[in-house]
Amino acid sequence: MLLHSAEGKTKAQSSCPESFPCGHLGLMKFPFSNFSRPHCGLFLLNCDVPSPQIQVVKQEQWYKIKNISRPNAFEIHDKVFQNHLDYPGCDSFSDITPPNSPIISFTLFPNLTLYKCINGPHVQIDQYFNGYYSYKSCGGYSFYYRYSEDNQSITLGSFPPDCSIIHLPV
Repeated sequence: MLLHSAEGKTKAQSSCPESFPCGHLGLMKFPFSNFSRPHCGLFLLNCDVPSPQIQVVKQEQWYKIKNISRPNAFEIHDKVFQNHLDYPGCDSFSDITPPNSPIISFTLFPNLTLYKCINGPHVQIDQYFNGYYSYKSCGGYSFYYRYSEDNQSITLGSFPPDCSIIHLPV
């Protein structure tokens, strides 16, 4: 999952350093802060562990930072996402929603687009999703998907009305 944050300019408080070291990530600065001065930024970093972590919503889950792909964009590891991938089941096909924050955006990348269709006469739906993989063992639903290297662009509204789109990380 990629994490994007806005970089803002603010008058730093006198007790806030311009930057601070954070393990393999190097020097970090606003909008990030560390445990010793949590009031100095919008996102708290735990730099005292072998793999630095970020908390994007106060008092909630910590995410391991895998790498920095560009300024203020991080690839993070989400244990919940990983559990869905490691132990697949029908609940793994639910739409996984990243944390909600008004000051940060998330991108699931890479992702797998699934089409969740209500079970019914499969002939028309199966014909529509010809060439797709399918999974039909989840009660009242069937799932159709293609891996990204095979994926054709299907725009909103161009799939059967009894189907919905789900994006899962891969």
